[in-house]
Amino acid sequence: MKYLKQITESIDNKNLTLIEGDDWEGIYQNGKLLVQGHRLEVREVLKLLGYKINSTYLSEEEWEIIGNSCPIELDGVLMKLNAKKYNL
Repeated sequence: MKYLKQITESIDNKNLTLIEGDDWEGIYQNGKLLVQGHRLEVREVLKLLGYKINSTYLSEEEWEIIGNSCPIELDGVLMKLNAKKYNL
C-alpha cells in the first residue's frame, strides 16, 4: 500500500472511494467496484453518479474558435461559434 492512496468522499449519502495506484484507478461505491481503468472518463463517472448528461462534440475548428478552452459560461460557447459563423 506504499504507492496506493485512497480518497473517500460522501456524495448524497453514497460512500465513494477512489483507489489510485501507478497508472490505474478505480471507484468503489459502498465497497463495490463501479469502474476502473488507466483513465476514467468523466462521462462514465457522472452516469454512475446518476447525472443526466447533455453533450456536444466540437470539431477541431470549433474548438479553436472557442479558444481551445471551455468558457466560464456555457452560453459563451454558442456566442463564440455564432459570432464566427455569422461574421459578427
